[in-house]
Amino acid sequence: MIFSVFEELDYFRLKIITDEKGQAVEVNGLYDNGYVDKSPRSDGK
Repeated sequence: MIFSVFEELDYFRLKIITDEKGQAVEVNGLYDNGYVDKSPRSDGK
């Protein structure tokens, strides 16, 4: 099941990281256990 990981989480947040021009360069998944899953933007934009 794809969403089974979320059943054990009390909350999940996304943080959008931008550069000095305001362009999104990375998305971070913030988990309730303190884990941060970083996903940098690919060159494909």
